[in-house]
Amino acid sequence: MRFNRCLVTNSISGPCRAVILTGKYSHLNGFVKNELQTPFDGSQQTFPKLLQKAGYSTAIIGKWHLISDPTGFDHWEILPGQGSYYNPEFINKDGRHTEKGYVTELITNKCLEWLKTMKDSGKPFMLMMHHKAPHREWQPGLKSFSLQECHIP
Repeated sequence: MRFNRCLVTNSISGPCRAVILTGKYSHLNGFVKNELQTPFDGSQQTFPKLLQKAGYSTAIIGKWHLISDPTGFDHWEILPGQGSYYNPEFINKDGRHTEKGYVTELITNKCLEWLKTMKDSGKPFMLMMHHKAPHREWQPGLKSFSLQECHIP
């Protein structure tokens, strides 16, 4: 799908996600800025909850940054806060765990695996894939340079 004419109601990542989830402007959904003391109110109506009620399987994988656990998703695996580019920690319903690798590749692979599980289910589905890479400070995947060129954390 290509959007030729679109806008965002809030260009800050966390509030933008809250707008997408709720369909409400930031001042109405209560998540107006990326602050650690103001979690997203997951009790609000969201489009993933509506899709679940309509029989969809729902998932979100990657950047969340809403200071709360996702609601309305059958499967979720999110980065804490801004997340790390290398060997990132993920949070799911079972807790936190660290995975070895580059975050873009890990998120992409997790999404592809989830899609494979849904492919033959016969059930409609919705997946939100949120990459960290559009955020600063930008750090490339290890395949993009040789280890002799620089030190990698």
